[in-house]
Amino acid sequence: MSNEVQVTLKKSTHNALSTFAKGFGVNEDEVIQNLIERVRTLENKDGQKNLSADATDIYQYEGYDILKLPKGRIVVTKNDKKVSNMKDILIKAALDANVPKQECDRDLTTYQIGRNLFRYTK
Repeated sequence: MSNEVQVTLKKSTHNALSTFAKGFGVNEDEVIQNLIERVRTLENKDGQKNLSADATDIYQYEGYDILKLPKGRIVVTKNDKKVSNMKDILIKAALDANVPKQECDRDLTTYQIGRNLFRYTK
């Protein structure tokens, strides 16, 4: 019994993977195995991904880390764990950073409030 399986990839993905693997002198399987291992090392003991490793910007507020992730996603963590009351913390942090009240209104999304917070604090 073979320990290989067929995987379907877009042609562009396969070409990029092959080129990447050749550039490092490894095969495609090794690239994927290394990627899987890297993702595992980014996870904390609770199985949550360490989001701060991917953050493009970080704002710290009263023990919380407000993370700006790729594509503008905003996440609030405490002790490397995502918190459930993100909007409340974002609003408090924004008000304390003198963001105008209308730009940290509860009706806005966490993305909008976070974007405004980073705009006023940088």
